[in-house]
Amino acid sequence: MIKIPHPSDRDGEAAYGAAPLDDAALDRFSRQVILAEIGEEGQTKLAAGQVMIVGCGALGSTVAMLLAGAGVGGMPNASHELFAPSPAPPPSHPSAPVPAGNGGMIMLVDGDHVEASNLTRQIAFDSEQIGFSKARGLAEKMSLLWPQVSVYPVAEMLIEQRLPSLLSIFEPSSLGSAAADVAGDTARDQGDLSGSDLVPRPIIVDATDSMVARRIVGQCRRTNHRVVWGAVAGFEGRVGVAAHPYDPCFFCAFPDPTTPGQVARCDSVGVLGAAASLAASWMSWHVIRLLLAPAGARNPSNPGGGTQPSHPTPAGARNRPPSSAAAARIAPHPVQISNLLTGTVDDFIVHRSPSCTVCGKPR
Repeated sequence: MIKIPHPSDRDGEAAYGAAPLDDAALDRFSRQVILAEIGEEGQTKLAAGQVMIVGCGALGSTVAMLLAGAGVGGMPNASHELFAPSPAPPPSHPSAPVPAGNGGMIMLVDGDHVEASNLTRQIAFDSEQIGFSKARGLAEKMSLLWPQVSVYPVAEMLIEQRLPSLLSIFEPSSLGSAAADVAGDTARDQGDLSGSDLVPRPIIVDATDSMVARRIVGQCRRTNHRVVWGAVAGFEGRVGVAAHPYDPCFFCAFPDPTTPGQVARCDSVGVLGAAASLAASWMSWHVIRLLLAPAGARNPSNPGGGTQPSHPTPAGARNRPPSSAAAARIAPHPVQISNLLTGTVDDFIVHRSPSCTVCGKPR
């Protein structure tokens, strides 16, 4: 029987322990290790990965399980040892201190609770968890999947005043030469970090349907944090990556999400679970790709095949043209829009908007 770590009473957040990446872990991830693009070195990078997932719904819960299954966030962390169970942890306060840490970890931020209507697409949960905290319930499921994962659930909605203390749990980390070739260039190009190979951590996954939370996450681009964002409604999913100076945030692509036809909500138009799973798979891959950061990697290959979209396109978008090595270095990551009804995945080039009120312009 797998023992699920118990939540602590520290600041009202649960801390789940991690263990070193040993031979047993390498055996567990052997099917990934034999991939030339990952290998043992890449698996170690994944274990040391730091990810903050904002929103534990259809997208966030699936991303979290896929990342845990891939071995992300499993390095030892002295600040996140096991604690005795606490029957009634006190609520967090925006100004409450949080422990500093290092090593691999996945943080889950969501103040919502599991509802029966969630289960058609939020398949990480089960019927016995209805009424429970999504963040805590998801942390338990991740620990069942991989007991060595270090997962830090924060059972509260993201607010601007709280973000600095949450990010303080993560520390900038030297990524090594291969990662610095790609990720370090971002910081240098934007004029921060004085040419160091240090980049802000964690990678932030915007999986929320709250526009308030999305704006808070989007503002992290001003401090060079890498963001993978996604949205899903009906049969359609939208995914973007903001990791380089010219990559768009969510609001660069959809500056007025409340405009009809731009970004629908699943509680008003419905949603198919398979659409959410497809978008979440893309989001998970983008996180993994950024954590591995192989030298020379810039943008993912075009999955869309140049098909014509049947959906509203992002602001200022154009179909992705044939790329060259030189163009790929300065081109933004494409915004991907998948549609199960049409069986298509389309790419659109959207540049970071200098007039974006959320992420601002590259410095």
